[in-house]
Amino acid sequence: MENAVNNENKSNNKTLIIILFALLAVSLGVNGYLLYSNSQIQKEVVVLTKEGQKVVDEKGQLQNELNAQLARYDSLFRDNEEARNLLGEERKKVEDLLKKVSAGNGNYKKLKAEADGLRKRQDELLIRIKDLEDQNIELTETNVKLKKDFDEKVIEADGLNKQKKQLETTVDMGSRLRAYEVMAEGIKVTKSGKENATTKAKRSNKIRTCFTLLENPIAKGGSRTLYMIVKDPSGQVLATGNESTFTSSEGQAMVYSAKKDVDYENKAVDICMYFGKDDMPKGKYSVEVYCDGYSIGSTTCELK
Repeated sequence: MENAVNNENKSNNKTLIIILFALLAVSLGVNGYLLYSNSQIQKEVVVLTKEGQKVVDEKGQLQNELNAQLARYDSLFRDNEEARNLLGEERKKVEDLLKKVSAGNGNYKKLKAEADGLRKRQDELLIRIKDLEDQNIELTETNVKLKKDFDEKVIEADGLNKQKKQLETTVDMGSRLRAYEVMAEGIKVTKSGKENATTKAKRSNKIRTCFTLLENPIAKGGSRTLYMIVKDPSGQVLATGNESTFTSSEGQAMVYSAKKDVDYENKAVDICMYFGKDDMPKGKYSVEVYCDGYSIGSTTCELK
């Protein structure tokens, strides 16, 4: 009886040991699986972390590249208005793309391809601008040379104009008539028409001015009008009463005392001009003769 109980206990213990070993094996299998699964998960996490970091790095790199493109555009805008007009739209495209990248909107590969396209476009435009700048430099140098040549021609023309004006002035001065040995005196004209010179104011009724109109081969021949201006001792112009005038070479209207038309044939001719007035005051009178607006001679006389 006792042996039967012992045998039964031994059998139970053996079964328990088998169960324990079975449970241990299952536990070890489960733990092994869990360890394997955890290892795989950690590997996937590492891969995902690396891929995520790569995306972050590439995103940052793309942002930096786009910012660099904007900086290149801005550096041109500061000094070049033509570049601003030409590149303004392209800069706006880069700015819009940078906003998309910063916000994480859209497919990254598509954004990267778009960025590459914009960068290529920028390089092409910068080459074009460089060509334009080179052309502008060449045109500027050409313009400077043309301006220099033009200025030299202007200076040369100015010199010729000055010479021409000097020559014209010389010819003009040379062609003017001249009055030689201008003499003025008081005279008494009798009823018979006889002229008697006098220095007495109370006896004078006219002032006679005589001179020689000199020969001038280059002067204009033909009819010429001579004007005589007589001023009394107070400086007042003595006129016939209607105060007729002529125009001087300076464009000034001048009152004259007497005038005389002369047929000038480029030869010397003696001329006398008269101004008459009763009750002439005592003092010194001045006389000046004009032709073609220029003074050609002057003198004085004194009545006592």
